[in-house]
Amino acid sequence: MVFAETKEVRAVPTNVVLPVLDKEKLRFLSRRTRVSQAAFLREAVADLLCKYRDEFKGSEFESLIASLENRSNSLIEGLISKEDD
Repeated sequence: MVFAETKEVRAVPTNVVLPVLDKEKLRFLSRRTRVSQAAFLREAVADLLCKYRDEFKGSEFESLIASLENRSNSLIEGLISKEDD
């Protein structure tokens, strides 16, 4: 993962319990598209968090989220500028 360099934005393992049919559909889709099941689950979580982003406004997480987004953007910009050199 690109952002693994900083503790705040590194990926962490998480267990998820799914209904059997959903798990089999995810497995089928993963094989059909050659996209990992984990990548699909990360995308689904990102979409869900985007959908409910207003819930974070005014909460104790708002400043943390902004800080993490700024760090992520800085890391990406740094990687891009290194590639241009």
